[in-house]
Amino acid sequence: MSSQKAFFAHFKYHSGFKDKVSVEVKRKQHFNGAEEYQKYASMLAEISGGFGEEGLSKRYIDSSSFVQLGSRL
Repeated sequence: MSSQKAFFAHFKYHSGFKDKVSVEVKRKQHFNGAEEYQKYASMLAEISGGFGEEGLSKRYIDSSSFVQLGSRL
């Protein structure tokens, strides 16, 4: 196994996510009439702020964000 660390970042919940959800719900071009996006829209309507858990989720700034996080793993 390599001694170097690797990170996988999934940027689904980015700053434009709320607008994307709204557009895709209207388009209904995704599976089952955009069912998953409709769920996201409901979740967004119930919360203020964003997705993530304080103390667990981290804001991506640049690659050094990963280096700092990696030093705590």
